[in-house]
Amino acid sequence: MSAPCLPVVLLLRTVLEEARSFDEALAILSGASLPSDSLLLLTGVRAGQLVVIERTPTRHAIRRAQAGFVCVTNDYQQIAANSNGSTSELLATSCHRFRRVEDLIRVERPDSPEACFHYLSDPEVRMQITVQHMVFRASTGELLGQTSSRLLTGRRRRTTCARLLYPVEDNVHH
Repeated sequence: MSAPCLPVVLLLRTVLEEARSFDEALAILSGASLPSDSLLLLTGVRAGQLVVIERTPTRHAIRRAQAGFVCVTNDYQQIAANSNGSTSELLATSCHRFRRVEDLIRVERPDSPEACFHYLSDPEVRMQITVQHMVFRASTGELLGQTSSRLLTGRRRRTTCARLLYPVEDNVHH
């Protein structure tokens, strides 16, 4: 009997609550059965602990840092996503958005959540369907979420930001 599929949000919660190291989080996120495709950016608290996990319901590929950083814009680079031959806005624009965010990072590495939100909100990166951005600081356990009411209502209004804290533990001994 195969393991039950967990929705991605519940899998992420499980990792935040139970994984005690980067390697354990990577194993859980790579090995779990999922009901849908997803792209997961995982960072740890040590240098070099950053990957993108490209997921299908039953397969995964791990994309490691190039030039000291990773980024993801809803595009699969290591494995082919399930495709029925149709083209969506997401697929049609992912390469351009990926190159744009890579260019922004090469010019200046973001050093704060606000800088990350700035890059995520860049008109050539953010899709019109985007309703939230999230930044997780692995070193502090801080999870920041940003929503724009303009994205939700069609009118330009104030952006809100929420902060949550998760415990940071890394029991890997070197």
